[in-house]
Amino acid sequence: MTPQEKEAICKRVEFYFSDANIVRDAFLKNLLEVNDGWAPLSVINKFNRMKTFNKTPAELEEALGASQVLEVDSGRIRRKAPVPENHNALERTLLIKNLPLYMTMEDVEEYFSQYSDKIALIRMRRDDKKVFRGSIFLELISEADLPLFMGLSLKAEHTKATANPETTENTENAANTETTENPENVANTETTETTENTQKRQKVLQEVNLEIYNAKDYFEDKKKNREFAKEEKRSVARQQIVDSFKNKIFTFTLTPKEGTEPTAEEVAEVKISDIKEAVPNTAFVDIPNKHIRMKAENDSLPTVEVKDFVIVFTKLSDDEVDTYCKGLSLDSNKRVSRPRK
Repeated sequence: MTPQEKEAICKRVEFYFSDANIVRDAFLKNLLEVNDGWAPLSVINKFNRMKTFNKTPAELEEALGASQVLEVDSGRIRRKAPVPENHNALERTLLIKNLPLYMTMEDVEEYFSQYSDKIALIRMRRDDKKVFRGSIFLELISEADLPLFMGLSLKAEHTKATANPETTENTENAANTETTENPENVANTETTETTENTQKRQKVLQEVNLEIYNAKDYFEDKKKNREFAKEEKRSVARQQIVDSFKNKIFTFTLTPKEGTEPTAEEVAEVKISDIKEAVPNTAFVDIPNKHIRMKAENDSLPTVEVKDFVIVFTKLSDDEVDTYCKGLSLDSNKRVSRPRK
């Protein structure tokens, strides 16, 4: 086994047992728990990326003997330091977007190889079908190294369609097939060949400017934007409801027929059903605050008599409706209620 192979094996296995990876690796954590902190090298050797080394467990033990962070013994391996309870690395993690979709983990690792001593973990973001989305999480060992990665770009393969010299048709724009909906998809530029205008394809290198964000700031901003959008949506919906109440809400006064000031007991005798019966098409009655809302717009309401009272209605102005509705709980079903105290 060459020194280079030993170094590569040691680096790969140390990554598996690193703080950055092990807290997210449920299989490996469980393996350590059931084996008192140890993991059989025979199991580690079956990991997909370990198979590429094509070594026996005994050869792995030999390669890992020089590790400063791992301990090997009789075909087993464990961390020298305890597994952390949690691992909060968001503040030193970058979100990098606009990577070519054809890139593999090996491609990404190769591209960032010059910074390998500063990187704790690379995670490729994938969709529900496990297809690479063109973005990665790059966890750094130190937050101080974040500025090193800002403004990076890379040379990416780009499939370009060129016209067949035998054709006379103008095919200048034949390769312009990138969509504007997905700017990350820089590699998806296949063109359709036709019998009228056969095209050739050639691979060229294209400069790609990466979109690089501090992951913590990115997700905090995204959360704020979502909350702002929700609040805007609620505000618009609420205003639509308030506007629908204009020319429908009236305040009213209860005056005894005898002209004396009514007592609370006398007012309590007036029921909502009494007012709704006297005023057709009533949607809502608030007797304590002396408001009534109609189902349809009205310029005015006639004076009515209910029991021993004369009820006079005065329509609220648009500004008064706005003020009145601020004290109400409104929902999309246009129900109105006063919040419980």
